[in-house]
Formats: sequence, C-alpha cells, structure tokens
Amino acid sequence: MLTSKRAAGKLELGAFPRGRAILQRLSGLRNHIQLLVNTYIKRYPRYGLNPFRAKPKDTSFHNLLFLRLEVTSLCNANCSFCVYQFNNRPRISMDEDIYEKAVSEFTALGGGRLDFSPIVGDALIDRELEKKIAFARQDPRITSIDFFTNGILLTRERFDSLVEAGMTHVVISMTSFDPEEYEQLYRGGKYQTVLRNLYAISESPHFKRISPHITIKTGKLDCRSQPDFIEMKRRGFVIWVQHEIDSWDNQITQSDLPDTMSISSMPAKQRNRGPCLQLASIAVRANGSMTYCGCRDDRPESDLCFGNIRDQGLTDDAMNPNGVLARVTEQFMNNDPDDLPDVCKNCTMYQPFGPVYPKYNAKHRFN
Repeated sequence: MLTSKRAAGKLELGAFPRGRAILQRLSGLRNHIQLLVNTYIKRYPRYGLNPFRAKPKDTSFHNLLFLRLEVTSLCNANCSFCVYQFNNRPRISMDEDIYEKAVSEFTALGGGRLDFSPIVGDALIDRELEKKIAFARQDPRITSIDFFTNGILLTRERFDSLVEAGMTHVVISMTSFDPEEYEQLYRGGKYQTVLRNLYAISESPHFKRISPHITIKTGKLDCRSQPDFIEMKRRGFVIWVQHEIDSWDNQITQSDLPDTMSISSMPAKQRNRGPCLQLASIAVRANGSMTYCGCRDDRPESDLCFGNIRDQGLTDDAMNPNGVLARVTEQFMNNDPDDLPDVCKNCTMYQPFGPVYPKYNAKHRFN
C-alpha cells in the first residue's frame, strides 16, 4: 500500500513508485509554459497573444515574437532531409560586431526570446557560443535562449558550460535509436557519439531545469518500443516523433528518404489563415543579411530578405509602408496561394497566429 513519508516537513516523493517520472514530466510541462510566457505574454502585456492586433502609439515599437541569430552557417552532418547539402551561402560564423548590434537592438525593442538555431547548420560549431550567450543574458530583457542541435558536440561538459552561460533550453535532432537509420538519414557515422552524449547530459545537475527535448525523424513506426527510447523517456527527455519531412521548397524529394518516410503536404487552403508566425520574427544570418523566415528561407536572396544589419536597423523595413514586410503581409491577406513568395508556396511549416484571424488588424501591425 502506498504511504506518504515526511522528512523535515516535506513530502518524500521517493515514497511513490512513479514520483520521479511524474516530476520529470511536470518539469517538461513547466518548460513549455515558461516558453509561452516568455515568448508571448511578457511581450504583449497590453495587446494579448496576437501580435497583429497590436496598435501601439510608439511607432518605434516592433512586435517581435523572437529574434533568431544564425551564429554559424556551418554543420558537421550531411543530412539527407536538409538543404545544407545544396546550400551555396557562405559557410561562416557570425562576427562579434554583427552579433552585438543585433542583440543590442533587440533588447532596446524590449527583448524576449533569442533562438540560436541556424537556418541550416549547428550552433555548437561556434566556439564562441558560450561567450555570445553570456553577453545576451547580462541584460534581463533577454528572457530565454534556446536552439536546435544534432547533438554531436553536446558533451556533458559543453552542456554544463552552456547552461552556466545562460542557455535555457535545447532540442536535439536525431533519428530513432537505430544506427543504420541514423547513417541513412544523417550520413555522419556519429550515432554512438550522440547516444553517449544523451546519456551523459541526463546525469547533469542542470538537466531537470533545462528539460532537453529530442525530436526524432524516423520511418520506424515502432520506434517507441526501442530500449533506448524507453530509457530516454525514463530519464526525463521529452521526445517528439516525426515521420514526415518538409520538402524545403521541393529541394528535398522522396528519393532522399527511406520508403517508410514521406514528404509532408499541406493543402493550399491551409495557408489562407493569415500571415505566417515567422513574419513576427526576424532572422539575422551569419553574414548579417536579414530575412523574415529563419525557418526555411535558406536562399542568399529571396522575397523575404530585406538588407544587412551592418547597414540598417532590425525594424527599418518593418516601419516602411512599402517595405518587404508590408508587401508579404498583403500577399498573405489576399488569400491567393499563387501570390505568395516562392519559399512560402509549398511550405508545410506554415503556422498562423491562431484559428480565428482578425484580417483587418493584420494590416495595422505597425500603426
């Protein structure tokens, strides 16, 4: 029979067989709630959750949900589902002057969440990453810093140093716990390295607070029954499973994937629910060029690019009634899929701000 034990006035959760597992799940839920609070609510105390509803009197205000900084465009994997293999942008790390200017402007606008996930690449390749994180976190207006990584360089020592510098969350991207599938999709021969890193960081004293996530790209429908999957869940990792892959504007095809995986599809009408979530963020690439889509816009020049931060401010284009943001927002409002920017036409990563869209308000975002 289950009985509760108390020591020094506190309930000992060890008295319950599943107490540890419940705590770990609650920790992951807490992380999700904190991300929501930091990204939305703290940024919009006056305007609610829909940035397009905001009509601030201060015309210098920009409703950035978050700022994505591509600290490096280099990668140490060659994934079959990623356009890094076709990318012809310069493969460099972000200069200190570009980084500091972007962060300083973002904090002056009110700050919020920083995302260090490169459009294509891996943030851990940047040897100055801890220094960059510490620079940003010295300002309390930066509420969180997170990024995706393939986990190859995420050793226990690196994980601890990143957390101590100010990292608040990390997501590890990999396949199911099968070395053959890993080699087929990631083509790097680093499966054992990643697995070893996952076990090691789960022993870190920072693990529970950071609540790392694993996103699994796999064609194996039974991946949840794999022993390592079960063990990772037991240790407290939050795991997402993905069987479909975005085509990156038709650059990735079915031939690049195992037979048991498929290219994602999204009916055109699904992209007719107003402007995409990405338009409420800005991505600064490693060379300083800026785009309104840090999720899928990997092209050196596209309809979503709007200059270089070396020469202009983060919100100069947004404040221009004839700028890129105004034009692209209008394209989404027209509800004509053929009128969207090329990178958006076939994108399955599209996310509207909500199921009910006050279309007329979207046009007044910067009034």
